[in-house]
Amino acid sequence: MALTPEEIRARACVSTRKYNARIQKEFGVSACTRWRQADPARYRRHLENTQRRWRTDPAVRARHKDQKIRSKQKLRLEVYVAYGGARCSCCGETTLMFLTLDHANNDGAQDRKIYGKAPDKLFRVLRDSGFPPGYQVLCYNCNCGRARNGGTCPHQEKTK
Repeated sequence: MALTPEEIRARACVSTRKYNARIQKEFGVSACTRWRQADPARYRRHLENTQRRWRTDPAVRARHKDQKIRSKQKLRLEVYVAYGGARCSCCGETTLMFLTLDHANNDGAQDRKIYGKAPDKLFRVLRDSGFPPGYQVLCYNCNCGRARNGGTCPHQEKTK
């Protein structure tokens, strides 16, 4: 039975993590740190080759960009699922491009002061802290409607 590329990568990642954990436990440092300390000249050559490939090979940069995009999408979806699913809690919109994370208590300014305006940083903090309450998934229209309408979405006003 042939393995798919995804299965091969998954197995490689698991074995790499196990190897790194064993090295960390055995020597008290990561495998990269141990390699860098053991043979600095070889490590420096490897680093230069990697940087040269990055500068000269567009395929390497494109692959890295694709990995970064997929990682951000996965994180965003993980946060949406944790806060009630990938659908607007007001109108039911399910298109991921339209969904945003809303501060249910209208205290987003405090988070922006702490974490900046980049949503991915906030998403990582929420994931790492176990998805604390106080957030909800809304589409961009409902989110802006709440902001302009004193905390109540215009969809909810219609139903009253």
